[in-house]
Amino acid sequence: MKLLAADRCGAVLAVALGGLAVLLPSVADAHGRMSLSASNGDRGHVRLVVRNAPDTTIEIVERLRGRSLPLTVATASGGVVVLPQAVAWRCDRQVRHFTARARTPNGRVVAAVANIRTPSCRRRVGVVLVGRTLRPRTTAVLRLTDRWTLGGAAVRVCVGLVGHRHQCRTAHLPAGATPLRLPVALTRAGRWEVTVGLPFGGRQRRTFRVAPDGGLKVLISGDSLTYGIPAPLQTLLGEQARAVIGDPHPGTGLTKTNLVDWPAHAFAVGRQIHPDVTVMILGAARDARPLAGRDGGTVTCCDQPWIDAYALQVHHVMSTLLQHGHALVYWTLLPAPRESPEDPTRGLEWDAVNAAVVQAARTFPDAVAALSGVRDGLTPDNVFHPSVMLDGEEHVVRDADGIHLAPYGMQYAARVIEQQLRADGLVR
Repeated sequence: MKLLAADRCGAVLAVALGGLAVLLPSVADAHGRMSLSASNGDRGHVRLVVRNAPDTTIEIVERLRGRSLPLTVATASGGVVVLPQAVAWRCDRQVRHFTARARTPNGRVVAAVANIRTPSCRRRVGVVLVGRTLRPRTTAVLRLTDRWTLGGAAVRVCVGLVGHRHQCRTAHLPAGATPLRLPVALTRAGRWEVTVGLPFGGRQRRTFRVAPDGGLKVLISGDSLTYGIPAPLQTLLGEQARAVIGDPHPGTGLTKTNLVDWPAHAFAVGRQIHPDVTVMILGAARDARPLAGRDGGTVTCCDQPWIDAYALQVHHVMSTLLQHGHALVYWTLLPAPRESPEDPTRGLEWDAVNAAVVQAARTFPDAVAALSGVRDGLTPDNVFHPSVMLDGEEHVVRDADGIHLAPYGMQYAARVIEQQLRADGLVR
């Protein structure tokens, strides 16, 4: 402790001690200069010590915006008053101001003041996810501990996959060192995060990875646009993928129920393969037949009533592929086809299919991604190009038929899928 300055009566103007600033009295008595010191010695509380106090009652208050909030009235013992837990730390007020006052036997008033900055609420809560193995379809325990040991604080706890909708709840921290334990259902593989919202706007965040046993299992299903994608995706993922499985059904579509019943097929492959992620590419094979509208009538492609009806079909397949919340679905938007006078409507049909996919995906914000990367990369501005600039060079990305992908287009599609898997924490 370093004495900085004093007046003729021995009044100390300021004392510096690390992060602690203590102001001492401007009036002295026969007992010497009364002093007040404040420290963060006890966890969760401010410790106040009055020294050289007269043998009379000492009033200690906290000063707040011109007001005095009484803390205690005490009698000095040997000139000392110790309050080990004078006041609790607060999230809304870090800088605290205190005053100790006493009246001497001769009627004079002596006073001392102290100021202190208490810890921020930012790291108040200890967050630990406990589990022997963080695997899909298991339950872990989220353990929250009040490092201040005060308890009572209401926290907003949210858990979910990074980039997807979270499940949130409000909980109250118990006092002492006893942690609050909350079960967390790890429904699917990926990069998860826990956010703990603290009083007065503070927030803590932890991320953790839930990895499937033996590596990732990816299913690539749909029509003939899926050809050629599984092999380069398996190469990109390497040992992190247990299997990349192709499931092509050329010429099929959601409006062509006579070829493949897609809701039934989605149920069958989910039950048989149990993929962690299913990538769908569907709708390129003239999948624009009339559908039943909301009013019971028939709607034709490609206005909004047909888009709504097709989105309902997509919704059914997405819901089945999610396997009761244990998987993710990446539904790839179609890259624009080549248009010709002989086939002027194919582009409109694909646009309507894409719009329906985006619409259906919005109903599963925590589990379904409508992947636009293939469309945007291979058909900039949604206009067909047989070749495009990628990686600083021009590459042929579309087949001569103006519909399917060329080998480099297949590799690019695999990269888009791999990037989404990485963003979701499914691969490193």
